[in-house]
Amino acid sequence: MNWTAIGTVADLAATIAVFVTLIYLAIQVRAGNRQAEIEALRHTLDGFNQWCDLIVGSTQTASMLNRGRDDLSALSRDERLQFDHLHIRFLNTVEGWYRQVDQTSRDADYRAIQMENIESAVQVWLGNPGSREVWDSFKEAFPLVAEFIDEALDKTAPPPAAEA
Repeated sequence: MNWTAIGTVADLAATIAVFVTLIYLAIQVRAGNRQAEIEALRHTLDGFNQWCDLIVGSTQTASMLNRGRDDLSALSRDERLQFDHLHIRFLNTVEGWYRQVDQTSRDADYRAIQMENIESAVQVWLGNPGSREVWDSFKEAFPLVAEFIDEALDKTAPPPAAEA
């Protein structure tokens, strides 16, 4: 065997090694991307859970939220501030969740299910008269999700007013 043949074999071996390395790196990058997506969703859902914890942790907060959802005029000035900020926190979480799902590289079924989940959350939490009023006053601050939220709310009829 001459040096030319040895050089050719070495070039072929190097090419195969580079190809195997590229495949390995592609697999690792894909796994890393999936892990980052899972971590982003977990972070978003943790934020949503923290928001829920604010409500379930206080009967006073739950009462204020129920009264405000039915009629904002039933709230004192301080309660209105709390009510608005609870909704802003919810909207921040929805916006993060929406962006995470919208920008994910996961398959279409995953994205569709997550978008349905976001839509359901929006309908439940913003579907009452007081919450819709707050949404209408803050929607300009959430341009990334404004159209999505409006479309979700358009799919639901406003619930009947609570009886006293």
